[in-house]
Amino acid sequence: MSEVNENNSNIETMGSKLDETIENNPELKKVFDSVPKPNEEELEDIFTNEDGTIGDEEFNPEDMAGLDELQNLFKMFGGGDGDSILSTPKLVFQKIDPTADLPEYAHPGDAGMDIRSIEKITIPARGHKLVHTGLRVRIPEGFEIQVRPRSGLALKHGITVLNTPGTIDSGYRGEIGVILANFSDKDFEIRKGDRIAQLVFAPFVSARILEGDVDKEETDRGEGGFGSTGVSEELNKEEPVSENGAEYKEASKEDPQKS
Repeated sequence: MSEVNENNSNIETMGSKLDETIENNPELKKVFDSVPKPNEEELEDIFTNEDGTIGDEEFNPEDMAGLDELQNLFKMFGGGDGDSILSTPKLVFQKIDPTADLPEYAHPGDAGMDIRSIEKITIPARGHKLVHTGLRVRIPEGFEIQVRPRSGLALKHGITVLNTPGTIDSGYRGEIGVILANFSDKDFEIRKGDRIAQLVFAPFVSARILEGDVDKEETDRGEGGFGSTGVSEELNKEEPVSENGAEYKEASKEDPQKS
């Protein structure tokens, strides 16, 4: 089979499986149906060669450069073997300490699963420590795990995840560690088996990095950065911010030289 025919066959197979996937998933079908589709004239323009012929008699491998990305996206949406967004992807955890506990969701529908400490450790007041969990994890490609604080620890004890949200990439195979910070004035003791953080399992999209003119498309905001929208009109008037970032107050009318 030629490279052209093989690629065409791959696309046809993916297309038929994608149609089946969409039909079997009402939510995905709703999104798909809402996207404008090209008409016959637009499709003809897409597949017309420069010499006016239709098809790919003069096949250029670069034309299929996006096929791998299309196949990966197709798998994520349930069109292939293994994990996908629509087929409840799996996380495989390995205990490197036999007494470690697997993460678990406290309630149905929770976004975050609780992860526990494998050790007894004290987080000093105004300090931070790395807390071990005794677990490794295999994350499917196209997904990440976000490590987030537990609201109860934050509100009651001032304990949070220092680099929140922490990120565990799919290529990482080491032990899961949680950097806990103590913003209170008292030492805080973590006991073995305590719930110390939440893990949120989420898909992501990798971008193509390009160099270009970012002002090609203007926006209303422009270069407005930190605090550009303010908190309220009153606060904006009372304490404007200078170009170098230093706060100042308007000079009084009595002394125009005062700044």
